[in-house]
Amino acid sequence: MTADSFTATHFSSFPQSWVSAHGTPTGFVSFDLGSALKLTELRFWQGPFYVGGLRTDVKNFVLFSDTDLDPTNGLGTMLGSFVADDLLNINTPMQSFNIDTTTQFVQMQILSNLENATASSIGEVAFTGSAVPEPSSCVLAS
Repeated sequence: MTADSFTATHFSSFPQSWVSAHGTPTGFVSFDLGSALKLTELRFWQGPFYVGGLRTDVKNFVLFSDTDLDPTNGLGTMLGSFVADDLLNINTPMQSFNIDTTTQFVQMQILSNLENATASSIGEVAFTGSAVPEPSSCVLAS
């Protein structure tokens, strides 16, 4: 996971973005990173979509590290409460949010979107950080 693998902008169009179900503008998005990683940053791109003429871009959200993908059985450590900027542009600029945790699972709780639409959208999300080294094996001599 290096900064070099990410682009500065995201081309926002439906197949490349995430949109919640109509009537569900708030809730949780769960991320399984595949293994425990030392995370230092969330990189976030808006996804400019409209429902009923209102923009659905996520505005306020909270991140949690967690022990699994199920937010209903309790959340782990809160990593921060964030506000995404209103950056309407077909080539949406990246926004950066600092975090500091080691986890495999991240929960994003969406609290609101930009224009109180009945759905919420995200253009792209990426985490930066590094792999967690496995414990080295020791050979004990007697």
